[in-house]
Amino acid sequence: MKDHEYLKERLENRIIWKDYYEGLIKMWIINDAIKEEYYRNKPFLKLFLNLYFLPLNMFKYFQKLRDKHYYGKVTTEIEVIKRALKYYNDKY
Repeated sequence: MKDHEYLKERLENRIIWKDYYEGLIKMWIINDAIKEEYYRNKPFLKLFLNLYFLPLNMFKYFQKLRDKHYYGKVTTEIEVIKRALKYYNDKY
């Protein structure tokens, strides 16, 4: 029965992480919309800053890819844990 309790605790933890990544993705969307609006009439400034901050922008891009990967992984893990819990509930 200990495995069953461990899975419940892990599921709660992963749901918290899923909520965190969902909030993070929503903030990216908002920040991208703000940047697009701000630089709409300033194309040369946008180009200059994008070139100037190219290494940092690449780093942020790879961070976003990593976070999207983790979000997908956590979502899949939640589904698997729910199936395992259902199996334990049906078995006992």
